[in-house]
Amino acid sequence: MEKPSTEMQQTNKKSERYNRYCRQMDKEDKLIDQRTRWLLVSQSILFAALKIGGQDATEITSVVVPAVGAGSSFLIGISILAALISFLRYRSNLRESFSPKEDPDFEYPQLHRSRINISMGLVAPATLPIIFCAAWVYMLCLR
Repeated sequence: MEKPSTEMQQTNKKSERYNRYCRQMDKEDKLIDQRTRWLLVSQSILFAALKIGGQDATEITSVVVPAVGAGSSFLIGISILAALISFLRYRSNLRESFSPKEDPDFEYPQLHRSRINISMGLVAPATLPIIFCAAWVYMLCLR
């Protein structure tokens, strides 16, 4: 049985590394999605709780609900930011490691989404925590 050539082994290693980058990017993308959903669900529940309390809201309810809302949007925002940074770092590393300039013989699937498309897609996960946090802080200041 013949041993695979060194060139073939290198290609396999590159392919494995490429696939690892892609899996990690997919994982981070799913984390961004999941955390954005957490944010939207938690804020919806808290806004509903505040609305149900309405005019009859106690002092505790009018302070605790907005404080929990601001705190949770801040913390979830940090976790979204961590996933965003990881996603962009993996994407950058992937582009640098597998550019056609570096190795014109190694063919790998190109990432089809342009930077502008990715940027536009990440606007909501990046800004919603800030918007919700600001809204809750504003409500706290009004009381």
